[in-house]
Amino acid sequence: MATNVNRALEPASQSKVALHLMINQLSVSTMPAAARNQSTIVNEIPAELYVNTDQHKLAAVIGSLLNAMISHTGNAAIHVSAKAYGNVMLLHLKGQSKLNNPVFAGTLSEVQQLAQNVGGTVGVT
Repeated sequence: MATNVNRALEPASQSKVALHLMINQLSVSTMPAAARNQSTIVNEIPAELYVNTDQHKLAAVIGSLLNAMISHTGNAAIHVSAKAYGNVMLLHLKGQSKLNNPVFAGTLSEVQQLAQNVGGTVGVT
C-alpha cells in the first residue's frame, strides 16, 4: 500500500523546510501510536532535500498521513521517501502490510483538504 503526496513547490517567499528533519520529528511524535501497532517509520528522504512552503501546514499533512498509515497497518515498516521533479515534490509513504483501500481512502478526505491548503494533492495506489 502506498500513499503519494504531489506538491507544487512554493516560491522562495515561504520558509525553507528540510523534509528529512521534518519526518524525523514527526516520527518521534507518532512513536507511541506506531509502537501500539508494532509499526516503525523508515525515513528514506535525502538530508539535502528541502522545500519552500509553510512548515506547519506541511507538517499537518504529513503527520496526518503518517497517523492514517499507522492506524491502518500493523506490524509493518512504513517507508517515507521523496523526490523533486522540477517544481513538483513527490512524497511517497509505503506500508508493508495490506490495507483495505476503500476504507483507507475514505480516511484521507481530511488529509486531502490539508494538502490542498499547501497546493498539493493526495493519492492512493
